[in-house]
Order: sequence, then structure tokens, then C-alpha cells
Amino acid sequence: MVTFGSDQYVWHSAGAQSHAEPDNPPVASQVGLNQGAKVTLPRCSVTVLRGKVQDMELRG
Repeated sequence: MVTFGSDQYVWHSAGAQSHAEPDNPPVASQVGLNQGAKVTLPRCSVTVLRGKVQDMELRG
């Protein structure tokens, strides 16, 4: 899991010129999940989860 969130940047509110100022690199970590597990994502973040999904039923 790689996360870039509010711990890694400061938001500058300036109307149409608002922007994030990166301060730290994204945080990389490994998570082991079992079937039915839930992942809590940090607020105001971009998070990438990579892995394999097994025994998944597609609904649509």
C-alpha cells in the first residue's frame, strides 16, 4: 500500500490558486489481509493498493 496524504503535504488555501505543497515522500507499507478484511484509508489521501483478489464474485 502506498499512501500520499495530509501527513505528507500542507494545503495552501488561496481560492483558484489553492494548492498542495509536498513536504514528505509517499509512505509505503505492506498489509496482509484475509477474506472479508476492511482497509481504513487516511482522509484526504491518494492510496494505491496492489495485490491479488481470489474467489471474488463479480456483481453488476
